[in-house]
Formats: sequence, structure tokens, C-alpha cells
Amino acid sequence: MNDRFGLQPQPQPQPRKAKPRILWLLAGPLVGGILTHWWDLILLDKYYSLDTLFNSHVVDGDFIYFAEVAPKLRRHKRIVGLDEDDSSWSDGIDVWFPKPDEDDNERYQRHRSEDDGECISMHSWQESSFPSCNLIHEMDFFSKYRPGGDVTHVTHGGFNELYRYKDRYINSTGSIASISLAVKILKYEKDYTAHKFGVVRQDAVTLERLSKSPYIYNLYGYCGFALVVPFVTGGNLNDKLYDWRHGDIEISSRERLQYAVDMARGLRDLHDIDGDGVPSATHGDLKEHQYLFGEDGRLQLGDFNKGQFLSKSSTTGKPCTYKPPSTTYNDKVFRSPEEYMNIQQTAATDIFAFGSLMYYLLTRQRVWEGMTSSKYRDKVRKLIIEGKRPEIKDTILKSQDPVDVALKKAYEMCSAYDPEKRVSAKEVAEFLEGVWKQLY
Repeated sequence: MNDRFGLQPQPQPQPRKAKPRILWLLAGPLVGGILTHWWDLILLDKYYSLDTLFNSHVVDGDFIYFAEVAPKLRRHKRIVGLDEDDSSWSDGIDVWFPKPDEDDNERYQRHRSEDDGECISMHSWQESSFPSCNLIHEMDFFSKYRPGGDVTHVTHGGFNELYRYKDRYINSTGSIASISLAVKILKYEKDYTAHKFGVVRQDAVTLERLSKSPYIYNLYGYCGFALVVPFVTGGNLNDKLYDWRHGDIEISSRERLQYAVDMARGLRDLHDIDGDGVPSATHGDLKEHQYLFGEDGRLQLGDFNKGQFLSKSSTTGKPCTYKPPSTTYNDKVFRSPEEYMNIQQTAATDIFAFGSLMYYLLTRQRVWEGMTSSKYRDKVRKLIIEGKRPEIKDTILKSQDPVDVALKKAYEMCSAYDPEKRVSAKEVAEFLEGVWKQLY
């Protein structure tokens, strides 16, 4: 019939063949990842040359800008604009940006924890800062993506990323040698606040002032949110005491006393930075985790970012008390009664914490063992406020081991309920050193 009207038959459409879409679904992310990685590598040199590997800050008009290269290639830059007049920043930002014609004491009045107009900073170094950004910027942080690179990511904690940096140098014989350093830097996702800048600055300044002490670990560099300190392979005291507490290792009486002497010397040096016998700084978080084993086996104290720079009366010259925010103490149950009562405090809070460490070395248990979970935390705090102490077994109380006797005495010297009746760090160090000389 199509031929009768001069029409040609039209070809019928053929059904389309199904394409293997599953291959596209699989290939899409793969291609995207390759392109993203390729683009990151293109931008690598650009960001490496233009931005610092650590946080830097500049003032531009009414805003303060903080630029940072994160430890992740796909997010290696961000800018945070912060209004300098923001009241939430006013207390801390003055540390870095003093007002015109303002001296150290006037600036100190605006950011210290106790503000009654009477107290001033004890020493000018408490307001200082000694960043070594140029030195730190020489570190090739992107080498961690290359085999055998200088920087290796080790782990991270609640606030910091930890890197191991291999620094090469020419030794006295003319050969190339290397040393491993630890670099701590604020985690990318953490907020950048004046308070965090302040605590890192405080940690760095304290380490710098204590570089003369063999019982405080060294500081090799500081910039922004970053600290460069020794990379220790001997671990910390917490690891050692944990294994001892669980029966995995034994620690002799001699070793326990040696630990106690080293720990006391570190705290003594912190509380006597200026050599005048008057504490100008506190640790604020003294526990076994903060003591590291150096290359010579000696315990070294560090991590001063929760402490306080102490002030003095402008009229009498006597040390002023302080009262940090109560939220600071939502952690452990080894703190002093005055801390849990949220009243005025002194360097004696560190002494109480040191007493808890002596209890640990004496009893093979942490204070309030078995009651450290959040379930019992409020109960234990109430007991501490009431002046109660954790129990000590009769076998330990009656022990004739001279080290046990000395550690028990040190615990009693440090754990007095009244802060004014606790000994100083120098006194407990001298006591333990005297016992060591008698026995060994």
C-alpha cells in the first residue's frame, strides 16, 4: 500500500542497547579523586610559597586576620576574620595589640583572672613573647606526603596534632647528623580564639624561662599555635605507672624515690623561675602525664598551658591570689579543696596535686582508685571539700621500707587541707633529696 501512493517504507526504530551504567557510577568518584589530587599538587607550591605553615596574624583596618595552612592537602588554607572590638576578644587580644601609651602593667590589668585594680604583673617577662616563626617556617610540612620526608604525623589529642620532625645539622666532626623534634599545633577544626593564643604563648614563655633547668624539657621553637619540643621515645610517667599498677612491670623502691626527686625538682624550678623563692607561675594541671622521660632517663616536666602567671600587690608587693573559671576543673579528682570550692587560689594548688603523685608512688594506686569515673566524680569532690583523704592500706602504713616512709611523709607535707600549711615545692624537694643522699 505504501508503494501505491509512492511512499517508501520507513525503517522501524530499533530498541536502544542498555549501557553499563554501573561502570560510570564506579568511575565517577575515581576520576574526581584523581582530578582533585592533581589540582592539589598544582596548588601546592602556590600555597607553600604564599602562606605560612603555621598561623600568622596581621592587623588590617578594624579586623584581625589569621591565616593558616592546615595539615590536610585538600583544606590547606582558611582565613578567619575577627572584629578587634568584639567584647569576647577584648580580654585576650590586648596581649598582642596593646593600646597607645600603655605599659605592661596597664595591659595586664585587662586580661588577668582577678581584676580589682590592686594587682600587677610580677615580672615583665610574663607579658613577653619570643616567637621564632622564621625558623619554624623552614620545616617542610608537605614532606609528610613523600616517603622519607622530614615530617611525619604521629597522633592527635583533644586539641593538638602531633608531628615528628627530623632536623638535620652538621655536627662537630663535619658529618650530617639529625635530631627528632615534636611539633604540636592546634587541630584544624578547633576555633581560633584569643584565649587559645594566650595559653600557647604562656606555655612557650614558661618553657623559655626554664630552659636552664634539666628537669624541664626544652623548647626549640614557637609560633602562633605551634610549639617545637623534644620528641621523646622513653614515654611518659603515666605509661610507666600504668604498667606498674596493673602488674605488668615492677618498679623498685630506688626507682620510686628517684622519680619522686626528679618530679619535685621540676616543680621546684617552675615555682622559682626568678630565683627569689616566690612563685610567679603555676602548672595548673600537674599529673603523671606531664612528666616525660628524657634521653638520660631523667623525668622532665612540661605542658604549662593550664597554669597561671601570678601577680603581686602594687602596694605591698605580696603575691595576689587568683580564681580561674570553675569549668577548668571538669576533669579529674586529684585537685585541691579550694579548686573545687572555686575560691581564691595560690601556687599551693600545685603542691596538693604533687601530694597525689606521692600517694601514687607510695600505694601503687591513683588517689581515689575505683572512683574516678563520672559516676563517682561529684561524690569524691564532696569528700575532698570536706577534708577527707583516700585510704592507705595498713601494710603500707606500717611498712619499714625507708622509701615508703619518705613518700608517706612527702604526701602528708603536700596534702594539708589549709593551703597555707602545705610546704613549698622547694621544701619537699629538699626533703626528698635528703632521703636520697642518706639511702643511695
